[in-house]
Amino acid sequence: MKTQSIITAILISVIFQTTIFADNFKMKDEKYIDDIPFNTVEIFNKYMLSDTSFTQKMDQETYVPDIPFDTQKIASDQLSEEATAQTFKLEEEAYIPDIPFNTREISYKTRNIATHSSSTAILRYLLVIKK
Repeated sequence: MKTQSIITAILISVIFQTTIFADNFKMKDEKYIDDIPFNTVEIFNKYMLSDTSFTQKMDQETYVPDIPFDTQKIASDQLSEEATAQTFKLEEEAYIPDIPFNTREISYKTRNIATHSSSTAILRYLLVIKK
């Protein structure tokens, strides 16, 4: 373990020294060697201008039904679930007395009428069956 630590420290110091001295090292400019007897820029430009078929002859790809499910429906369902999973914090609204009657009283009367009429209907049904 100790040997590994020493080797690691030596490697780090060598790398560190190399990067420090690399800033001072500059390569000499080399002379241009004219060993290619033609102009590569002109050849490249001619090729690009003459052979533009690789961009113009691209046909529209046909639709391949390789996915056996509707990805749009899955994505919309996922977005819908994420939207409904959010908890919205709404401020408590102040009471506004805009209904000119007592809704609790009306609800109570309606419930009693419904209960009374259903019990009356049950009694009538039982009386008709027993006759």
